[in-house]
Amino acid sequence: MEEPEMQEIEQWMPPQYSKGPLYTRGLTDKGIEEVSEESSQIIREMIAACEESGIDLQPEEVGCRRYYELDEVQRKELVSYCMELDFWHEDLDFLLFEMDTSVRYFHQDRLDLKRLAVIYHTDNFYFRLHAYREKAFKLVSVFLGLGIPDRHLQFNDKVFEKLKERGLSELSKLLSALSSDSKLSNDPIWSEAIARRNPLAHRLAKRDSGILKSDERIYDHIYVRGDTEKKDKITDLNLYHIIKVEEFGRICERLSSFRDEVVLALRVCEIITDTS
Repeated sequence: MEEPEMQEIEQWMPPQYSKGPLYTRGLTDKGIEEVSEESSQIIREMIAACEESGIDLQPEEVGCRRYYELDEVQRKELVSYCMELDFWHEDLDFLLFEMDTSVRYFHQDRLDLKRLAVIYHTDNFYFRLHAYREKAFKLVSVFLGLGIPDRHLQFNDKVFEKLKERGLSELSKLLSALSSDSKLSNDPIWSEAIARRNPLAHRLAKRDSGILKSDERIYDHIYVRGDTEKKDKITDLNLYHIIKVEEFGRICERLSSFRDEVVLALRVCEIITDTS
């Protein structure tokens, strides 16, 4: 790719909100490095010996104590959730980039393909955001050892119940932002986006723009649109795409902050447990 073309792309390319493997580095030992059962047992024994001797461990000395308190199966599960969620931030960034590329460059004059690109990428974003929420609740449950069965029908509600029992109101408040229930959510930009997934999966999809509806797509298979009408529809799609890129960008940015806040809240929970 020649330099002028690269400079042009850099001007329109959506921001990258991913910050690397924060969950993995913040909640596990030394990122994704494997820790043997023997090593973790030695560390647990050292921590226990310090406690028995009345030694007050500082947070930086404790390290990822909660990680070492988990058994081998739990540690592997925690690492897996951390790694997967970390890369979902990268995936959402990539999705945003791909949507912009498809709509603005690959399908400039094709109404059918431009519309298909918008539908595909917006639906994908909503589904992945919903899945991110489910995995975030699972990560919190594993890290804190809440003991909730993985297939519990009201898993998220059970997490809230357990957090309330432990007095972890700050963590509960953070997770409530991911709720699609307006009574629970403290962050409408997320709750509205997550709520869009349910009709997409279980009912007739509600589209923000008329040009995206199925009857409009069927119309294109039966009739031939005039050039003027086609250009108008393409303009509508371009405007809708700009709105969605901005919306998804705000969500990705907020999601990046959420990850920072959750990791910090979990480490605070860890320190509270250490000193209690």
